[in-house]
Amino acid sequence: MRSEYAAIFLSAVGLYVFCCGFLLTRTTFDSATACFPDFASSVSTLPLRPFSSIPDYFESVYPKSSAPPSLVSPSASTCAGIPPLVDSIAIVIVDALRIDFAVNSLPRTIPALAERSSFGTHRQLLKFHSDPPTVTTQRLQALTTGGLPTFGDVRSSFDAGKVTEDSWLNQLRLQRPNASIFFAGDDTWTKLFPPSYFTSSHPFPSFNTRDIDTVDKGIESVLDEMKSKPDWKVSILHFLGVDHVGHTFGPDSPEMTAKLAYMDDVLTDSNLSNPSSDVQCTVSFTFGDHGMTSTGNHGGGSEDETTAGLYASYSPACHFPASPLDGSETATSSDFTTISQVDIVPTISFLLSLPIPYASIGSVATNLIPNTDSIQMTGLLLLNCAQVHSYLKTYGASSYKLHSKISHLDDILKDAIETLEEAVTDGGGDSIKMRSAANQMKRYLNEATESGREVWTQFGDVEMILGVGLMLFAVLISLAWPSRSHAAFPMHTVHDGLLAFLTLFLTILIPLSNSYIHNAQDITMYSITLVFVITMLRDVKKLSLTAEVGSYLVVPLLCRCLEDFTGGHGKLESLWHSTYLQIPIITVLIIMRIIIHKQLFPTATILNPTVDVLSIVLLTLSWSFPSTELCYTLVKCSFGLSSVSLLASFVNRSRLDLSFSLAIIWLIVTGPSGVLTILICLPIFNHLSSDRQFHPVMPYLISIHIFYSSEHATGMHGLQYNSSFVDGSEFSFYKSGFLLFLNTFTPHVITQIQTKPNPTLYLASITGSSFSVYLFRRHLMIFGVFAPYWCFACIFAILSFGVYVLEDLFGGGASKDETRKKTK
Repeated sequence: MRSEYAAIFLSAVGLYVFCCGFLLTRTTFDSATACFPDFASSVSTLPLRPFSSIPDYFESVYPKSSAPPSLVSPSASTCAGIPPLVDSIAIVIVDALRIDFAVNSLPRTIPALAERSSFGTHRQLLKFHSDPPTVTTQRLQALTTGGLPTFGDVRSSFDAGKVTEDSWLNQLRLQRPNASIFFAGDDTWTKLFPPSYFTSSHPFPSFNTRDIDTVDKGIESVLDEMKSKPDWKVSILHFLGVDHVGHTFGPDSPEMTAKLAYMDDVLTDSNLSNPSSDVQCTVSFTFGDHGMTSTGNHGGGSEDETTAGLYASYSPACHFPASPLDGSETATSSDFTTISQVDIVPTISFLLSLPIPYASIGSVATNLIPNTDSIQMTGLLLLNCAQVHSYLKTYGASSYKLHSKISHLDDILKDAIETLEEAVTDGGGDSIKMRSAANQMKRYLNEATESGREVWTQFGDVEMILGVGLMLFAVLISLAWPSRSHAAFPMHTVHDGLLAFLTLFLTILIPLSNSYIHNAQDITMYSITLVFVITMLRDVKKLSLTAEVGSYLVVPLLCRCLEDFTGGHGKLESLWHSTYLQIPIITVLIIMRIIIHKQLFPTATILNPTVDVLSIVLLTLSWSFPSTELCYTLVKCSFGLSSVSLLASFVNRSRLDLSFSLAIIWLIVTGPSGVLTILICLPIFNHLSSDRQFHPVMPYLISIHIFYSSEHATGMHGLQYNSSFVDGSEFSFYKSGFLLFLNTFTPHVITQIQTKPNPTLYLASITGSSFSVYLFRRHLMIFGVFAPYWCFACIFAILSFGVYVLEDLFGGGASKDETRKKTK
């Protein structure tokens, strides 16, 4: 058996073992938090210094008179004597509302005074931090349960299941069964929560990123129903147009400007974001669930993706204390002004007098709580601490990694409770000691949240180490035994040594730095140039003409053109959608398809190129009728013809025909911008298949470079979701996922077919990325940077192994293309 097969098999086993230790999801609990009396009592039973006067403390600082006037009626329901602090809440989610959009693009909705508002006022504009993965399903779970989903939960972004953990929606159903809840917008909500949660529900389909208006117009059409019944306890509106415009056109497009202006008009004219009642205390939270990158995508952990805007607006009937609890007395104000998405969960819970959801690790945002004084706010912080402590204690029993952190957190909480006890003993007024206790509790809550981010999954260290060891052994096998891959790594000259070091850097060292990963596209381009320069210096004695020397720079120049002159991939509108550009470049592509085939197979049938040309013509016609039934029909016909041509090419063992058919399929799921990419890649592949002996790292670099230059990236934000809907507007998990897969990875498969994959490089790549994931498993950027990079490296490697095995099993030696070249 060939050494490559043994190495691939061993690496597959190692990868499976590694995944068993790494892709574990957070332990979930079905428990629901009980009402506040149990919480208040639980503080007295913490394994800290007893504080038996806490229940009396709550009864004294939360008299019914502390509620808004409209809530002091006999029908007003409270939990443990803590009254609801507001009459109603409106939650308005503008999907992907980045903080700069909120500051600069909603002038009517968010007045300028909100940007300069002080702590704890009626109008506040705040940065709203979300944790990766920054995709809507995970963000909605965090916004309702207060927990942090893990990298292993990403699949649910496309096939969401019901939320099984406790949430403030569940608590509202349990504690206020008659409370009315209005919902309209993104249908992800109705996939996550049962229909019984909502009194009135108007979901609209959300997955077609090319549809920028249906959800927003749908919400606008039902606003009259919401306004006709003013006693909604909670109103939830989830607009989606901004997110879809970002995916389809980009954040700097005219379409984005128009969409944000539309949102400003809708929010202002409907009075959604600025309640004005003088009688009822009503709060409106308008925010984004995540941001977006400069290309309009999201999913990763960059600042643009994780920083959304939160605009909180209160009606005049709400009152804020003259001296808010902001941490200024002890120089810890940053603990109070930093708002994470999980912080909104305890905040909403207290506003509605609900128990905090069981698995929440959020910290109440004290600046967003009206109708309380500093003493009452201290009580809320204490309840929040009791809930978080209870959850961490339960979770710590199943996660030994949390034990040392809980001990540190307990020390902070112990000091806070001792300080609070002293403040109560001294009279319980608004004293420095009381505020100091509140500051200590806020510190406890913030550090508990950070601990959750660091130790949220109980990784299997043994499985991860064993998996990396098996993969490393597979690399050594591939290098040690004389075989095709071993012969491809010469080590005879200084030039070979330099290329070997570069290979080591690209496959092993890049995954060890988030900065390297972030700049991988630039590193790849520089590496391509460096490889060709080193190769030219190695062969300079063999070259007799200046033209031959210059030919070594052709590929780097073409790669630079690929990077600089192609763009708009996956966008509905781009420069390349212009008819004046489409016709010439499509014509060139058709001519090149026929000429190259005739050169290699002058006597063969032209069935394959004819089918390919017909497929290209149908596809070009479809671009003239975007998002119509005719467009979808033409796309399906084009895809069918290309599939037939692909199958025929595989049977005939023609690399060229196979690659062309795959290229057309990629063109179908990418759009007109892909035509120029294909034309530039043709001479690159031809150059690499010449008689020159290029180092095996060169095809690896070309494959990675095409991936990045086609505007993909190693993360959820690098996926071009529009490709999922090229054949229709309906979302199907398997069909849409398959089209998205073709858009992302087809160029890599084509590169492997044209340049012949070298397993050793990809064995080294998954080994290096797996080692980095193990090394940084507790890093705050593990799920934002390192894990996505590892995931893509694994997919690249699996596809390369697949091409290698298929070529070996069915190729039968040289392909017909190669046979034809040898006989010419």
